[in-house]
Amino acid sequence: MKKTIIAIMLLMFSFVLINGMDTRPYKKFYTLQAGTMFNKDCQKAHTMYEKLKSEKQMVYYIKDKEGLKTCVRIRSGVFSSIDDAKQAALKFKQDTQITPAIVETTGITITDYKGIFDMVNTSSGIWKWDYKNFIEIKNFGTDFNCETIATENPASISPDGKYILYLYKSNIIKLELTTGKETYLVKSAAIGLHLQRSSPKWAPNGKSIAFLDIMNAKAGTCLRIINADGTNERCIVDNSKKTRAVMSFEWSTKKDEIFFIEGDSTMRMPIGGELYVTGLDGKYKKLIQPEKGTVIYHDFEVDGNALNYSIAVFENIDKDKYKLIDKTLKLN
Repeated sequence: MKKTIIAIMLLMFSFVLINGMDTRPYKKFYTLQAGTMFNKDCQKAHTMYEKLKSEKQMVYYIKDKEGLKTCVRIRSGVFSSIDDAKQAALKFKQDTQITPAIVETTGITITDYKGIFDMVNTSSGIWKWDYKNFIEIKNFGTDFNCETIATENPASISPDGKYILYLYKSNIIKLELTTGKETYLVKSAAIGLHLQRSSPKWAPNGKSIAFLDIMNAKAGTCLRIINADGTNERCIVDNSKKTRAVMSFEWSTKKDEIFFIEGDSTMRMPIGGELYVTGLDGKYKKLIQPEKGTVIYHDFEVDGNALNYSIAVFENIDKDKYKLIDKTLKLN
């Protein structure tokens, strides 16, 4: 089963940033931080990035903040353990004459394919990691604009491992890993949308792709699907005239069904709602209605015949503090 790991702190994000996120901190990953540059030193960041790339390093950048100041962090590698990171830091210093800091990964997503390889989606590009080497699959350039919104849009790997989906400049693109050939499946302008945090995902049979469109307070997020060849794009959960939002979704591993969390988009901190399941025909039903003062947390996992989820129990009237209680729903 594919797992997506995103190392972020959820409470730092507003409603818009929550949309489409698939956040499951199953495991910590580490990376080497070669440098941090603020706005006035942006050219230095560019120079360091290009230099490390020329030296065949796996290098990427993220935008971040220190206090009120925006900065660019130049980072290298992804490591499963702190010990691996320490060994890599020694070699990195030897190769580059730069002493890196070891930090936990943030601002990237890591998608596993059956324990064979991972796809690492960063603001500067997408890398394939076979746990020994990194291969750059896609380069997004060095303008430091973080167009990919990598934290909320993991690269989705096709069931056969031959293709990935990724979101770039509001378009959903299919890329063939062996040839690098790209196919634009969804162009925002063509369907009157502006995709931002859509989290496109393959169906387990590889025939369909599901994604979310943009959400706002007046027109809630809709769940959409499209054939794997880019045809027959359609909305199956329509919130366009509601203050409701599909916050997250997962394909069933057994049927042509999609589980999703839908909630009120006007909440101060919209972190969840009710749990539903829908067929590809758009006929859906509610599976769990949470009790008053609680919601089904937007982060959940489908694992064979089990759906693992959490109930968020609010601890104050403003609903900005809560605790999570883990639950499991048995599926037919």
